[in-house]
Amino acid sequence: MKTPVIKTENLTKTYGGINRVDGLNLKIPEGKIYGFLGANGAGKTTTMKMLLGLTPPSGGRIEIFGTPFEENRIEILKKTGSIIENPSYYGHLTGKENLKLLEKILDVSEEESEKVLKLVGLYEERDKKVKNYSLGMKQRLAIAMALLRDPKLLILDEPTNGLDPEGIREIRELLKSLARKRNITVMISSHQLSEIEKIADIIGILKDGKLIFEGTLKELERYKKLKTTLETDDGLLGLEVLSDYHPKLLDDKLVFENLKKEEIPPLIKKLVNAGIGIYELSHEQLNLEDLYFEIIGERDEPK
Repeated sequence: MKTPVIKTENLTKTYGGINRVDGLNLKIPEGKIYGFLGANGAGKTTTMKMLLGLTPPSGGRIEIFGTPFEENRIEILKKTGSIIENPSYYGHLTGKENLKLLEKILDVSEEESEKVLKLVGLYEERDKKVKNYSLGMKQRLAIAMALLRDPKLLILDEPTNGLDPEGIREIRELLKSLARKRNITVMISSHQLSEIEKIADIIGILKDGKLIFEGTLKELERYKKLKTTLETDDGLLGLEVLSDYHPKLLDDKLVFENLKKEEIPPLIKKLVNAGIGIYELSHEQLNLEDLYFEIIGERDEPK
């Protein structure tokens, strides 16, 4: 088995006596897209900052490219591109001029700038001022800046945040191309499963700083549960009558997990015998999105 491009052991970050990142053990293989999922405030950005040396860990260990981060920080960062929080660029300069500033800082050639502008689809717009770029174009420019040193690893913090569907699709196709054609390892954070499931080879789900799942989408599907929902005219009495089935009462409906089909007829009989009216029954398997929100304990999308 190949050495992971990113590996952490018990990675922890403490603020004010609270572990914002709590004993994180990540394994991100080479050439794959790793979707880092979790609600806002789960610890995704803090984790990425630690991986880039922007904030020191309170505990644990980081290895990138098979070497300890602390002892090899400069060499690792030379092979890493990133976007954390808001991308940095000068709106009054053109896309080409923004990259020209970086050429001097990073000691790369103008040819490299032209190459990355073509790669992200901005070559024809290189002489336009960035303040006149669409949000999607600005994000692609930020990715071009991250690619300028031909990195082997990209760490991107919510790069599609605020984009319209077309902009999201453009970024998604670009990142898939980088991973497939250039063998670049991509770590991308998001709070939207619908976005990540279209792009990621592997996902990690973070909740309250803890990694509660890491694996492929197919592996996540194994956690799916059968959900049976029963609407009656007396939910509280139904809860009591069917206590052997361990239901929950949600929105005045009785909800059962992993109830077998053959258990439903005797359950209905119990309700009828107790004089409880039945309005509706549904028996279904949670879809992937419902499962994700159940795992992170939040049904509504974070604001």
